[in-house]
Amino acid sequence: MATQTVTMTVLGMHCSSCVKRVERALSAVKGVRAVQVDLAANQALVEVDSDKATAAQLGDAVRKIGFQVPA
Repeated sequence: MATQTVTMTVLGMHCSSCVKRVERALSAVKGVRAVQVDLAANQALVEVDSDKATAAQLGDAVRKIGFQVPA
């Protein structure tokens, strides 16, 4: 199975609790293998099965919990 790493900008995070919420939301997307969220950089690195998860699905998961993901 081919994997890829998606780098996302996530705006609106203010604390470690926000980081955990984003990590949980991204981890729940089918096909996600690993998630690393950096609060200081406002970024999430997501390793996904390239045939199961799309960047749009990842962005939707983060937006659904109230954070912003620029297009």
